[in-house]
Amino acid sequence: MDLHIALRTIIETEGQEIINDVRIVNILDDFKAYDTLPASKYILRAIILDGFTKKLLIIGAWNTNSHKLCQQFIKSTGFQSEYVNFVFKSLAYGLKYINKLDNDNERIAPKSNNTKLQSNYIDLTLRSSQLGKKSDDFLQKYKEDAQTYLDSLFEIKGDINNNPTAIFKFSSEYDPADNTFCVNIEIEGKVTYKFTDSYSDMLVFRIVLYDEKNRVITKEEADLYKKNFNKTYQVLGSNYFYEKDYKFVSNIKRIVVFWEEI
Repeated sequence: MDLHIALRTIIETEGQEIINDVRIVNILDDFKAYDTLPASKYILRAIILDGFTKKLLIIGAWNTNSHKLCQQFIKSTGFQSEYVNFVFKSLAYGLKYINKLDNDNERIAPKSNNTKLQSNYIDLTLRSSQLGKKSDDFLQKYKEDAQTYLDSLFEIKGDINNNPTAIFKFSSEYDPADNTFCVNIEIEGKVTYKFTDSYSDMLVFRIVLYDEKNRVITKEEADLYKKNFNKTYQVLGSNYFYEKDYKFVSNIKRIVVFWEEI
């Protein structure tokens, strides 16, 4: 189901406030609402976590103020503007602020298959030996598309009864020179977490890659030490994921992040 239609269906059932609840991101998965644009999942999560859905509800219409809100989000995050516009207008449709998307182009792209990504993307099935023969312009485009694709795959899992409360943002940092990437975790706000074991002094964020058959490809980690819990902003970097494990980017179908104390 298309994202805008799925949003309207959910909002009609759950009420408008559901768009402020990050669980709608997973509900939309059940509707296969991200098939057209996988990046929309990550963008929607960021819109919710950054409080922009609350602001959209306050505005209560799709107007000049809504457009300004959309542009503000683009400037603060760096997401591609056409993708952000697509998600915001899908939200507006779901809220019945508009009754149709402006044109077919705002549907972004046809659905992908198992070997190639959307037509907006370069085919992300190249190895480092092949990338080394490409132009600088091609590599820049490949990097941007790889990061957008990877960013759309993040899923956060953990003990909801013992959540390290803060705002966590996950993003990839891809290097086309050797077909590797790491994950950056931005943490806004002080972290509160009640350790189960008295000797524990850090949280480890496990980052797990899965293939199309939902099998684990490989995993890495990023560490957050208790002594840094009081910082109001910090960025963690994971260990690198290497080409030898996942071969090429489009082999990766899910990226699951969860935390455990050590």
